[in-house]
Amino acid sequence: MSPDARYYTAWGLRVRSEIALPFSPASSLSGPDVTIRIGVAPRALAAPKFARGAWEAAPGRFLMNVPGVARYFVREAREVVVEPAGGSDADVNTFLLGSVLAACLQQRGVLTLHASAVASDRGAAVFAGHSGAGKSTLLAALVERGYPMLADDVTGIVPDGGGRCLALPAFPALRLWADAMETLGWRERAGERVRAGMDKFWTQVGRFGDRPLPVHAIFVLTRRNRDGIEIETLSSVAAFEGLAGHVYRKQYARGLGRGRERFRVLTALAERIPVLRVANPAHRCPLPELVDRIEDRLGEGRPASAKERRMEVARGPRRGPRNGLPREELAGSIVWLASYPRSGNTWLRALLTNYLEGGGTPASITALIGHAPIRRTVFDEELGVSSSDLTEEEVRCYRSRLHQLLSDEWPRPSFVKVHDAFQCVAGGGLLFPPSATFGAVYIVRNPLDAAVSNAHFWNWSMERAVAEMNRPDATLASPSGGIHPVLPQRLLSWSDHLASWIEQRALPVHVVRYEDLLAAPATTFAAVLRFAGIEPEAGRLARAVEHARFDRLRAQEERSGFDDKPPTARFFFRAGREGAWREALSRKQVQTLTEAHASFMERFGYLREAETFLQSGGNNSHGVLPGKARS
Repeated sequence: MSPDARYYTAWGLRVRSEIALPFSPASSLSGPDVTIRIGVAPRALAAPKFARGAWEAAPGRFLMNVPGVARYFVREAREVVVEPAGGSDADVNTFLLGSVLAACLQQRGVLTLHASAVASDRGAAVFAGHSGAGKSTLLAALVERGYPMLADDVTGIVPDGGGRCLALPAFPALRLWADAMETLGWRERAGERVRAGMDKFWTQVGRFGDRPLPVHAIFVLTRRNRDGIEIETLSSVAAFEGLAGHVYRKQYARGLGRGRERFRVLTALAERIPVLRVANPAHRCPLPELVDRIEDRLGEGRPASAKERRMEVARGPRRGPRNGLPREELAGSIVWLASYPRSGNTWLRALLTNYLEGGGTPASITALIGHAPIRRTVFDEELGVSSSDLTEEEVRCYRSRLHQLLSDEWPRPSFVKVHDAFQCVAGGGLLFPPSATFGAVYIVRNPLDAAVSNAHFWNWSMERAVAEMNRPDATLASPSGGIHPVLPQRLLSWSDHLASWIEQRALPVHVVRYEDLLAAPATTFAAVLRFAGIEPEAGRLARAVEHARFDRLRAQEERSGFDDKPPTARFFFRAGREGAWREALSRKQVQTLTEAHASFMERFGYLREAETFLQSGGNNSHGVLPGKARS
């Protein structure tokens, strides 16, 4: 890292930098707006107004620490001090050109949207979306069709004093995952890796718009579990909520004190600019068709017709009341609902939601409590660091911090679903810190039935489902590589997952057998409530069990769909019964699972039935999904 100064332009600012940035420098500029220099950053801010995870802020000051990479200090939007801490140039630039310069822009009153942007004949077209929504890929495809690039990932927007909102040109480079470059046919354009070990690359762009442009339209990119692309125009109220949800590092305003400026610009955009929601199929985004549809809308220059329905942005799930009983010996507020996938976790969440709401009608499955904080949008905004720029181990370390932050703010008990194995993170901490925890409920299900359920859920062969449950390094991750809206979750094998939770001594754990929840739901669920510090009320308990009957959950899904269902599954709530493995698994597959997990199967009462099946000869014609070839 050389201290020689270079000059650049970014987001309309003249930048003098002692760090080489991964795009072409400009000629020497007089009077830079921002200076980036190598130096010593403060260990902490004096009297920060707000601190969160990796950063802390006060009006005119911002400090971020990325362990093993660098410490960054932004002062009065004019100076950025970078103190390297072992990271490569690429590592340092990853956070500098994202979170750090976004803080600098916010110090100047610039609205930062998590969005890409291109220049069109009518002005700037902005594409907002969470990580994994396809912003950069869409941007590259539009550049390929002749639209000059304005910004990738972070789009700065400012009012011009004349009633317009201007999108600022960032710099002529974007970051693309290898699979996106393959789709675009851009493999030969790949520059240096964004970070070592990541299949994400800097790519220089020839077509670049270097002037601020009035925002012409904003497209909010989302995913859905249906085929076809749907484009809807939002009302001004829904547009404001949708844009506010896509502010890049929105928590920074709490420390920098720039919330009023942000509110004014968001209001102006929502009231004056067409904001359209674009829903793409989650399993397969037809890029050429998407670009065609976007181009059609850019040519129209108007909101959608009156025939197109307007959509209000769905609000998050409601939390339960503060009705926990005191357990002062535990500091945290979170009750982890832990399980290996397809073991009844969501059903338990349905029971909890119906009990805590206590309504006379079943709670909506679209508003179940206990959503896990593993969506990239939650991680990125709460911690102020882009998860897509971190290694998996770094993500786990930051997730531990996130769990603590959320526990400090949430009422006790707050239920949180997790599929991760219980594990340590770098530095000796725990992914699920005792200081954030009130307790953990672990749901265990016969691994033979769990294998069948996972096969249907992921559209796997039975043989693959069995192999995954025996794999010591199994991880829930994006099936196609690259980035996914949900963070990876390390599972381990079925036995190792179970052992990691019930044999650790850091947290209190209440174990629930899925089969007991089926056989005696009221009694089994009442024990869960008592463990969480809630004394069950008989009438309320009975109503919750009735409202969360499996056939009722399935009926809701058939009527309105369920966002947690992946495109690989026909239904999320499929059968919900015990013993389906007898008709679905072959003798060899039962034997493979039994040999791998005999100890825990015996401990939880599953082994004897499996051994009886094997001794009787089983049925070797089983072991495939209906309609699938045998593996």
